[in-house]
Amino acid sequence: MREHLITLGVIFFIVGILLTVVTLGIGVICAGPLILIGLILLLLGVVLPPEGKQVAIPPPPEGPQNKRYCTNCGREIPLDANVCPYCGKDFRMK
Repeated sequence: MREHLITLGVIFFIVGILLTVVTLGIGVICAGPLILIGLILLLLGVVLPPEGKQVAIPPPPEGPQNKRYCTNCGREIPLDANVCPYCGKDFRMK
């Protein structure tokens, strides 16, 4: 896929440039979009990751999660806390 985008980009770009040259600049109105499409396809082909290559996602931390944060003040609180020891926010269901 990536190689196809690069190839199409180069072809569109070259055809656009040739059309401009052959028509002595008058065809730039028609060739302009070809040149632009060629550059966009070329850039997409260069920027996209190769096929089959996965973007690395870090694995979740192993072991039990020992952190919990208060939704009111944002400070770290114990996992078993029903009330934030810092701001007094009550986490029990009512």
